[in-house]
Amino acid sequence: MAYGEVLAELRKDKGLKQEDIAKLIDVTPTTVSNYELGLNYPTVGNLIKLADFFDVSCDLLLDRTRYRLSWETLSKGLEADGKVISFQGLFEKMNSLSMEDRKMIIRIIDSLLISERIKRK
Repeated sequence: MAYGEVLAELRKDKGLKQEDIAKLIDVTPTTVSNYELGLNYPTVGNLIKLADFFDVSCDLLLDRTRYRLSWETLSKGLEADGKVISFQGLFEKMNSLSMEDRKMIIRIIDSLLISERIKRK
């Protein structure tokens, strides 16, 4: 997925228009359109604003990774059943599983994410 497609997907996931993003980073809607079309890239400052707003890393916005969470969010950990587990701990637990079990967990997570997206629509 190209940079502009990533930005467009993030924007649409939040139900925002290009005009909304333009106001956020103080540019014209045409500039946002050009970002999404891959014709221009944002300044470093605007890239950081976008990453902070969408809670993603700049690497995701630049299509250098597929992980959507920011490093700040990843460092906080994940809470479930009153327990907080660091993402490092979660990855360590995942790595101790067989490849088949890891694939099964990923399929389950993907199914949950699809269900959540359907609920939002």
